[in-house]
Amino acid sequence: MSLLPVTDGFVVSSTTSTISASSNFGLRMSATAGGNNNNNNDSMNKKSLVVISPPGGLGEVTAVDSAKCGNMVKWFVISSSESKRKKSSVTLSARVLQDIENAGGKIELAGSDVDALINADNNNNNDGDTNTAVRAVSQWCGSADALICTYDDGINSIPASLSEFGSKTEDLAMLQQTNMRNAIKVAAREASTNVNGVKLAVLPADVDNINADDEDNEDNGGILSSIFKRGNDIPATLSSAMATGSQKKVTTLRHGVLFGTPQSSPDASPFIGGPRIDPVLRDEHTMRSLRIDLSNSVSGKMMESGTKSNRLSVGEAAILMALKSVPISYDEMDVCLTSLRGIESLTKEEWDDEFKRIEETLSSTSSGQLFKASFGGVPSLERLTKWLATKWAPAVLRTYELAGIRVGARPVFVNSEGNTIEIVWQELVGMSSETVGRLIIEVKEDGITASRAAGDAASGFGTMSRKPLPGEDVLVRRLSDASSQAIEKGLANKPAVTKKPKKEAAPTRVVASTVAASGAVVPDTTEGGPKATLKTGPRAAGARRSSQRTRGKRKERVTPPPPAKEEDNPSSAAAAPDSDAFQ
Repeated sequence: MSLLPVTDGFVVSSTTSTISASSNFGLRMSATAGGNNNNNNDSMNKKSLVVISPPGGLGEVTAVDSAKCGNMVKWFVISSSESKRKKSSVTLSARVLQDIENAGGKIELAGSDVDALINADNNNNNDGDTNTAVRAVSQWCGSADALICTYDDGINSIPASLSEFGSKTEDLAMLQQTNMRNAIKVAAREASTNVNGVKLAVLPADVDNINADDEDNEDNGGILSSIFKRGNDIPATLSSAMATGSQKKVTTLRHGVLFGTPQSSPDASPFIGGPRIDPVLRDEHTMRSLRIDLSNSVSGKMMESGTKSNRLSVGEAAILMALKSVPISYDEMDVCLTSLRGIESLTKEEWDDEFKRIEETLSSTSSGQLFKASFGGVPSLERLTKWLATKWAPAVLRTYELAGIRVGARPVFVNSEGNTIEIVWQELVGMSSETVGRLIIEVKEDGITASRAAGDAASGFGTMSRKPLPGEDVLVRRLSDASSQAIEKGLANKPAVTKKPKKEAAPTRVVASTVAASGAVVPDTTEGGPKATLKTGPRAAGARRSSQRTRGKRKERVTPPPPAKEEDNPSSAAAAPDSDAFQ
């Protein structure tokens, strides 16, 4: 199907079995697919969602999966200017569109290239109007219940093939990445003006180091735009770009190094290298378990540079947060998602438990609690405590991140007493080592908790530190991995999912008939009820059959009468010839 390039807006073409959003035109194009449902009641229950992203990646996961849930989705695809030569496209198969139509959802596609959004050359058209591409974004997106914006394009980092050619090629790739992110900010600013619901920014954990994503600093795109006088007024951050219109609050979902291919992609396959005698599953199918934490907790940042996140799990979390399907009371919440080992996907109840734990963490930060993991039960508290104290903790303290701390306090040793583990921070003050803080890990039947505690009061460290202890964030992240390892090793049981009680169906009302039935059976009202015999039916109060069934009845054997004896038959004896008479 060819998409229609337009100049003054977006034209929605007819429904087809395949959508291909080619970026050859460099301006805008549109297509739509889904069920044409004219029922007003169904349309009122559906939610509208706008997704802004590069082709593929998290944008495709959120757009397609939310449409499969029966929602109305508008996906604005921003393609790179260099993709004109490569003819990159977004293709949805007939099977995906059929699933969307069966669910009653709808998905619309439109797009623009980077140059049309950020270059100053296209800011004024022949009529003197403002940039047509920028103006058309807000017109096409319109009003929506939620907005999701992401930088992910399906590529985790700069390809090695570009880096090996030298710094010039690497700088060019970084410039292309910066231009792409600036174009997404411009489109997000225009689309968010008419969104009154949840505004969700899906960002990598290290975006602050790449783009200086802080309100007090300008990113590289803003500086380049001001020097070379290029393009529109680019917002400093994605969050500030989305904080336009009546709804100023923006929720942030952060992820680590992304892996996994969208299920709607033609390249999606559960096996590495195809089916074999000994098949190997891809990571997106073996790392479905996850954990959600606050991005900046009282222990510091909860994600490190090597943390991995399943692209399918991040997309599912983004949909649940944007459509308010999980309990979130904090509008400007900043959370991060870490993928763990596990082949089972989370149920709706498990998603609710993850976000409820976030709410409990926010309410318990004043008590110094840093971490909490829930278990369905612990077979042996002593065994789990011993494993944490003798195996896990010493191995973590020997890592480079903790053992390499040269200045200030650092964790040095572990104490264990009963079901409590204590990790001690010490600092060299003068010529003596002083205990400046502790991390208390308590092992219980229902889970593990970690809290910050004060140091040695005699040395002046009797008050709990308000700032994170050095390396405290590393220990909390490692403790999250330890909780999942404890379940894999059989040291703890997986927490049971609290399912909602099913509503009992109302009993059907029996309508009394005024017509008397012939041959009605009068039930036996004697004490104890009717007695079961061999000739009664399977029902205790059933009617006796009028005749015995012939099915399965064995035929009675008829025994032939015995032969008659000679003495009992005189006539036969008289008729017999005498053998002596012939002699």
